[in-house]
Amino acid sequence: MIKPTNKRLKTFHLIVSLTLYFDFFMTCMVIGNYRFFYGLDEPEFLSHQDLFNVIIVIEAIDTFLTFFKIQIGEAVWIEDPIVVAKSYLLGDFIFDAVSLLPWTIIDRRYTFLRFLKLRKLTDY
Repeated sequence: MIKPTNKRLKTFHLIVSLTLYFDFFMTCMVIGNYRFFYGLDEPEFLSHQDLFNVIIVIEAIDTFLTFFKIQIGEAVWIEDPIVVAKSYLLGDFIFDAVSLLPWTIIDRRYTFLRFLKLRKLTDY
């Protein structure tokens, strides 16, 4: 289990935070382009597919690591992996999983679902 005080974890959280900010900026740019949003513009607007791939990989690593991070609850560290996994699966996992999907490929109208990652900003 990874302790919340781990220096590498804190550095990774900084990277994830910066990635989330960049993700929201890019998602706003994609949603704000009316012609792209309705399929009237070129599909490689702002070369966002490559950027989104990098963002999705970083966010997927963060989602995976969440299963191994010691949780802090009620001023007590929760170190049991089964309890941590169950808590995550019943909590934020569905939001993380939905926001990781490449919505610009699946259906551009649902690109706004990437904003579900906003819930993560309170953790970092």
